[in-house]
Amino acid sequence: MGLKEQIEQDIKQAMLAKAVDKLSCLRMLKSALQNARIATQQDLSDGEVITVIQKEVKKRKEASALYAQAGQSGLQKKEEQDLVWLEPYLPAVMSEVELTGLAEKAKAQIMAEGGVPNLGSMMKILVPQVQGRADGAIIKAVVLKTIV
Repeated sequence: MGLKEQIEQDIKQAMLAKAVDKLSCLRMLKSALQNARIATQQDLSDGEVITVIQKEVKKRKEASALYAQAGQSGLQKKEEQDLVWLEPYLPAVMSEVELTGLAEKAKAQIMAEGGVPNLGSMMKILVPQVQGRADGAIIKAVVLKTIV
C-alpha cells in the first residue's frame, strides 16, 4: 500500500474514532497533497508524497518554535501533536555515521573522475541518495567535514 492510500486509511480510522484533531491534521495533509498533484498535473509518486510531507513537517516545526517564542503554549502543543501524527509517514532518519560514509564515497567518486570535491558537487551526488532521510543542513555539515 502506498503512502497516499495509508493516509486515506488513517483519515477513515480517525473519522471512526472521532479523533477531531488528528482528522484535521490528516485532512490538511491530504489537501497539501492534492494541491501538489494539481500543480504537477499528474499523480504523485511516493517520493513526491514524502517531499510534501516533509514540507508540512517543516511548517509545523517552524510554527511551533514561533508559538514558543510568543508564549502561546496551547498552539505550540497543537503543532507538536501534528508533528507526532505526520512523522510516521516519513522514512527513517539516517545517522550521521551513514551520511559520513556516503559523503566519503561521493568524495572518492569525484576524485576518481579527476575532479576536486567541493560542496556543490558533493551535494549533487548526496541529496538524491538520501531523498528525505536527512535534513539538508545536516547533509551540508557532514559534507563540509568530509571536504576538509
